[in-house]
Amino acid sequence: DLGVDVLDSSEIFDPQTRTITPGPALAEARAHHVALSYFDGANEHVLFAGGVAALDTQTNLAPALASAESYDATQNVVSPAGSLSAAQSHAKIARLDSGGLLIVGGKDATGPAEAQLFDPQTRSFSAVSSVAARSGAAVASRGREVLVAGGQSATGFEDTSEVFDSLSGTFSAGALLGSARYEASATVVNNEIVLVGGRDAASAVNSVERLQGVSIGASSATKHLDLATARYAHTATYFDNDQLLIVGGYDRTGTPTSAIEIVDLNAAIAAATSGSATTTPTSTGGGLTAPTSGGVAGMGGTPGATTPTTGTTTPVGTTPTGTTPATTPATGSTTPASGSSGSSLTSTLLQSALQALTASSGSGGGFSGFLSTFAQTLLQNLLGGGSTGGGSGLSGILSSLLGGGSAT
Repeated sequence: DLGVDVLDSSEIFDPQTRTITPGPALAEARAHHVALSYFDGANEHVLFAGGVAALDTQTNLAPALASAESYDATQNVVSPAGSLSAAQSHAKIARLDSGGLLIVGGKDATGPAEAQLFDPQTRSFSAVSSVAARSGAAVASRGREVLVAGGQSATGFEDTSEVFDSLSGTFSAGALLGSARYEASATVVNNEIVLVGGRDAASAVNSVERLQGVSIGASSATKHLDLATARYAHTATYFDNDQLLIVGGYDRTGTPTSAIEIVDLNAAIAAATSGSATTTPTSTGGGLTAPTSGGVAGMGGTPGATTPTTGTTTPVGTTPTGTTPATTPATGSTTPASGSSGSSLTSTLLQSALQALTASSGSGGGFSGFLSTFAQTLLQNLLGGGSTGGGSGLSGILSSLLGGGSAT
């Protein structure tokens, strides 16, 4: 997935002016590396570590890198920052509450690479033994813990997770996932972590899981509503009111997708409570809402299909199959029959409207003429007995309203 050229250039985005300007060049060109900011005292830095060098056209291989560099935002310079204990690429990086950085989920020349811990004070790396070395894992940090979920180990695609604790400096087994997933996304949303998509041994998956608990280590995974488009190597960004924006990635055929979806976690909780887990792409319910491009609704695309999970929704105003709504009249009540107040008044209104429409059709008075004629005709029918049903005119309607209609 690399071309012949790998870049050593950098660019700096200024959020105040919304402009991008050239930054200092790296000492070594690299791709598929990790990059994350950290602080050394009061100064902010950005660590660049690992990755691959330019493709060797003779061997058709892109060698992995062990080198690391640090960008000093105050001085606007890049300087060496030690080396990984082993060259690796395609890793993930997480910030710890201690200020350190954890690099995990990468791969080296032989398979999954060993996790690395970066110390900003000494600008050095140390290897950390994990429960199972894995590449392509989903990684997210919260407080002193880092979740490493799924991925591919020496035994295949993983449905396990593990948790790194910065206090003890060790990994321990975490929650069992509902499905194996590689190159999924992991996003912190308040006090939980949401895993989205990924791929297994067959193809991309569309499942979503939520890890909830008092800590990451004590969390358990629960299934969320599926995506409309199965995908992996996508982005998942928290943006507002417990919603995740899911963008791009690769679909089941391995083709890049432009589909965009919104996962609404609050709506999913409401749907589960009511026994419904079926959503439509243009709905705001059920956790899967308003996919916005690439063949789905919201930004000019056409609605995509959503696969229902458990439960169904009965549209408002319909009766579920096999059931008959029954109403038991209260004691002393009567059941309106023909000639009741409702049918008599309705008949009078319809008759008056028809008469007014006939009378005004040739007068040229338009809608205002119709309304005037309708009001006059209605009054005449109410007072003069023009309505049909039990009783005549206004007296018949009043009698029906007061209980004088026939009862069964």
